[in-house]
Order: sequence, then structure tokens, then C-alpha cells
Amino acid sequence: ETILSQVKIIQDLVTHFSHFASLPAPQIEIVDMRALIEEVWCLYRVSYPQISFVQEGFEKQPLVLQTDKKKIKLVLNNLLDNSVRVLLRQTKQAHVPDFWKPEISICLLRESDTKTVKIIFSDNGPGILPAVRQTLFLPYVSTEQKNMGLGLAIVHDIIRQLGGSIKLNPSRVGTQFQINLPF
Repeated sequence: ETILSQVKIIQDLVTHFSHFASLPAPQIEIVDMRALIEEVWCLYRVSYPQISFVQEGFEKQPLVLQTDKKKIKLVLNNLLDNSVRVLLRQTKQAHVPDFWKPEISICLLRESDTKTVKIIFSDNGPGILPAVRQTLFLPYVSTEQKNMGLGLAIVHDIIRQLGGSIKLNPSRVGTQFQINLPF
């Protein structure tokens, strides 16, 4: 069991290094961002019923842009994985008030004047330490010993490769990322 555990850790390490070392060129296609986000969101909602998953700004009509569908899914999965891990760890802590319910939200906005699609992703966890904020998108930055610290660096590179930007927004509670993608 120990050997299998270590092999899994090494496999994850190799996967992270290979993804970070050589991000493939984008495969641009027409993507309905609303449908894509709902697809990813649904998997997490079913997998983690103890967490509330909230969607805001989702109109009935498709929000279409040209982007790389697989890379956007990777970005969403990485952000969701990070939030889920932090929220589950926080729920196990004894000092969490009874009324607190873990929550992850996503807001999708189309800004016609700047020709930008904004994805605002947030959770109500403990937030990111001020000491980590400046280096958050650099490789190998992590607050967890088991974590490689490549996830947000890869997310940042993917968003940049797609002509967009990602930033950490100031937030009174939890963590909030804002992704801007051109349409």
C-alpha cells in the first residue's frame, strides 16, 4: 500500500511537470461557456453534496466565444479542486461555527463594451495568506506540503495563452479569482 501510494505521488509529479513544461498550442473552437461551466459544475455538485455550488449571471441563451475547451475545463477543474480541498479541510476544524456552510460560486458576465467574458470564481474558505498573494501564480508556490504548487501557475499560463488575464480580487471572505477572456 505504501509503494502504491508513492507511485501515485510520483505519477502526479510527472504529470504536473509535463503539463507545466510544455503546454500544447491551443485548439480553438466555438465554445458555449455557459454550457461548459454547467457541465464541470454538475460533476462537482454531485461529488461534493456537502458544499453549496452557486451560479450567478447565467442567462438562458448561450454565451459563445472562441477558445480552447479542454484548457478552460482544466482551469475550472484546478480552481474547483483547490477550493474543495480547502473547504473540506476547514469543515473538519473544530472552530468552524455551526451556521457556516461551505460554498463555491461562479459568476459569468459578458461585457460588450470591452468585448470580454468575465468569470468570477469564489469560495467562502479561509482565503489566501497575504505573504502568498504576490507569488500566487508562480510555479512551486504552495501552502501545502503535499501540493506541487503548479496548478495556479498552469492556470495563469493557460489564460494568458488564450489572450486573457486572471487576477486575485480583494475579498472580505474567502478567495476570489477573476478571469477575463476575449470574445
